[in-house]
Amino acid sequence: MSRLAGVAVVIGGLIAGEQYLVSNVPAFEFLKETASLPIPRLYGLVLLVNIIGMSFLMTGLSFKVGSARKAAITKAKKNGDQFAEARFSYPKMYAEGFSVEARVFNCIQRGHQHALETLPIFFALSLIGGVTCPLATVLGGILAIVSRLKWASGYATGEPENRYKHSRMGYHIWSSLFIQLCTATYTILRIMQIV
Repeated sequence: MSRLAGVAVVIGGLIAGEQYLVSNVPAFEFLKETASLPIPRLYGLVLLVNIIGMSFLMTGLSFKVGSARKAAITKAKKNGDQFAEARFSYPKMYAEGFSVEARVFNCIQRGHQHALETLPIFFALSLIGGVTCPLATVLGGILAIVSRLKWASGYATGEPENRYKHSRMGYHIWSSLFIQLCTATYTILRIMQIV
C-alpha cells in the first residue's frame, strides 16, 4: 500500500507539473485543449466507468492471481508436494500437474488471462463508441464490470464450467462487448456520414 501511495504522489506531481506548464509557459500552449473538439460531456463518464473502472477490476483480478499463487504453494507443500515452488512460481503463468491446487490456481489465472485478452478490444470500442453514444457505452461498461467479476468468481471455483453456471451474469461478458461493438460501429458510420 505504501508503494502504491508513493507512486500516486509521483504521478500527482507529474500531473500538477503538466498543468503548471500548460497554464504558465507559452512554449507548452500546444497542450491546451481545443474549443472545437465536439465530444459530449458524458464522455468523461465513459472514461471513468469503462476505462478506469475496468482497470480497477483488472488490478483486483491480478491481485487475486498473486494470492492464489501463494496459497497454492502453501497448500501443495502442506500436502507433501516437494516441487510446489517450481510448479507454481514465476515465471510460469500456469501450474503444471493435475492436483486440486493446480486446477484451482489455473482456473483463477485463466479468469484473469481471458479478461486481459478481451481488454484491448473493449477499451478501443468504448473510446470510439462513447463519442456519439456515451450513455449506452457506459451502461455496457457497467454490465462488463459486473459480468466479468461474476464470470471470474465462477471460474475461481476450480471448475471451468462454473464461469457461466455460477452466475447467469457471466454470459453478459459477451453482451457487454457487443454493446461496445454496436456503439463504435454507429460512431464510425456517423463519422463517415453514412447515418
